[in-house]
Amino acid sequence: MSEEKTCVASEDCTVQTPHGVIKGKKCPIGKKAYHNTVPDIAGFIAKSGVLKVGQNVGVLGQDTLSLSSCPSQGYGGNVKFVVKANKNLNPMCYYVWDENTENKKADTGICQEASETEVGKSLGTNRVRGKYHVNLSMYKRECEYVSHKNIPLKKNLEKIEFWIPWKIGKNEYNHACKGVLPGYANVEPGDERGIKVLKEQIEQVNGQANKLGVPFEVKSCFSALKASGGDRYIPLTDENLKKLAAGITPEVVEGKIPEKCKC
Repeated sequence: MSEEKTCVASEDCTVQTPHGVIKGKKCPIGKKAYHNTVPDIAGFIAKSGVLKVGQNVGVLGQDTLSLSSCPSQGYGGNVKFVVKANKNLNPMCYYVWDENTENKKADTGICQEASETEVGKSLGTNRVRGKYHVNLSMYKRECEYVSHKNIPLKKNLEKIEFWIPWKIGKNEYNHACKGVLPGYANVEPGDERGIKVLKEQIEQVNGQANKLGVPFEVKSCFSALKASGGDRYIPLTDENLKKLAAGITPEVVEGKIPEKCKC
């Protein structure tokens, strides 16, 4: 199944909740699923050998394990654990609450359930929607699956990917290029530190892939990575992405920085 199909909520779905019926659209399940995380947490996952349900106890939305059918989906971090899809994955059914009276009724019930407390803590809408495998249509680009079971990395993990984020830094992980300005990576002017941080993070994640015995790739939706000193940049071609994965800094070129999205 092509990336284009697995990144679009195109299939009809109907979900019966205790609050009413939800009707909407879901993304198809392909052969692979993608769990996004950040470099530091990727290390804990690699050490544990498991993608765990509710790994962040007490955090809203963490009662399930979140994955996506879309290879380039940018929510949740720029490190992707690519695993085999399985029968325990439940696609989110994305709905428009004001388009259908039944959807609106069910959504009201979901919000009411989310406001209740469990052991003195609010359940939160993310948890309740995750439990029923539904979400608002504004999130449909996430193409989310949820799993209520852990996924062991052994025999399931196919590779680990590092996606170049838009704004490179210690805690910057958004790697989607659509809707960001300027439309190239590393927007810090005159700061070569960004390239250094990027290479350190790539080396860190590459080491985790090596320990797990799976392939490692550096990928990007951006066409260019800005370098310091005015209109200078690294073209993010397949060749240069392979160099970055190997710890090599590609050649910097001068000229107008391309702002084209590749995915």
